[in-house]
Amino acid sequence: MTLFSRLLLLTFCLFTTTVTAVASPMEEGQLDVGPFFKLNAKKRVEQPTAPTQPGVVGLDLLIFPTNYPLVQGVFPDTSAEQQGVLPGDRIVQINRQSTLNRSRDQIDAMISDRIGDRVHLTISRNQQLKDITLTVQPAPAHW
Repeated sequence: MTLFSRLLLLTFCLFTTTVTAVASPMEEGQLDVGPFFKLNAKKRVEQPTAPTQPGVVGLDLLIFPTNYPLVQGVFPDTSAEQQGVLPGDRIVQINRQSTLNRSRDQIDAMISDRIGDRVHLTISRNQQLKDITLTVQPAPAHW
């Protein structure tokens, strides 16, 4: 056997022992990569992710078709309670967008439910405007 043949054989042995393949989304089986090589293929398994719970700011709103949303209630142990939002407050703006004549779906879309996000409110209380920033938090465990 010539030196060239020995190097070729050695290269072939090293190549076939170190090459692995993961095929996606193939079934398990053989992967044909040329006339001289067949590689074992394993199906990639996606790890399920834990569902994330939406966050809350703690407001119970009444929505009127021709007025601003009214705070009907404030849930305990939430950002809304901590920042002093009171029942009877009117939500004039959410994140600097007017809430006048908005539907429930539009109001819900304006308030993020991602934990850690900030929601800027302008409320009307006793005919005075007040700016409040709420932080979206996980729902309290006792809910």
